[in-house]
Amino acid sequence: MKWIYCILLIFSLHLATHAQSDSSSHGNNILLVTYELKMYRSTIDPALMQKSGLSYEALRKEIQKGLDNTMLLELKAKGEAKSVLQNDTNYYNGELAHIHKNISYSYELMPGAEKVETAEEEKGMKKIGGKLNKLVGKNKATSEYEEKMGTWVEDGQVVSRIDNREKYMKTKIFSNKIIKDLCSKHQAKTIVFINQLDILQADKEFSGQRKVKIHYTIFDHNGREIASGAEVSYFETTQNDPKKIVYEELYKPCHAIAAKL
Repeated sequence: MKWIYCILLIFSLHLATHAQSDSSSHGNNILLVTYELKMYRSTIDPALMQKSGLSYEALRKEIQKGLDNTMLLELKAKGEAKSVLQNDTNYYNGELAHIHKNISYSYELMPGAEKVETAEEEKGMKKIGGKLNKLVGKNKATSEYEEKMGTWVEDGQVVSRIDNREKYMKTKIFSNKIIKDLCSKHQAKTIVFINQLDILQADKEFSGQRKVKIHYTIFDHNGREIASGAEVSYFETTQNDPKKIVYEELYKPCHAIAAKL
């Protein structure tokens, strides 16, 4: 009977070890892939360079590294987290650069984004919509007009229509293989892509302030999209210290992105 008990014990230990290994291969690990430098947009760099004494190239890297650090800290509150940037030994030809070469981006409408038309656009819509209504009916007329963007000539007059709905930059993957390979290599269950960072003057609603916008896409280890969008925060125009902007002003959007997990 003892030998049967030993066999059962060994078999049970093997199953437990296998299950633990399989679970830990993905676990709750999170991999952070930060944006490439060309995906940084800022209208306040001259003020930041003057305050910090950094060159343009050094400033971009400082902000990229700072955002990566801030985002990583927020992700660590959700589980084990790791940054590709912080583990990359070759900045321009390493793993991060390889990942960026194998993904693409597209501008997508923010959830719930609404277009605001100027009086000129509204006038043009009524004019064209009225003419089309007579031919094909109201619903189709509106639909066809909404698909037409830009500037064109109608009855000898220039008509403009600009789609100014809020958009965000979204990561597009060519194949799920890159996601699966990254998760396997880094034992990750989830990958958080920071696609773009904007630091801009705020719009009229927040006049006198600056706007930070972080674009992101999150995938699970099978390449399924979990969430995507952009998180925004605002800060005073008197703040020109890059480090304070990174570690104080980027906290809120980073926290909001981590909350999607």
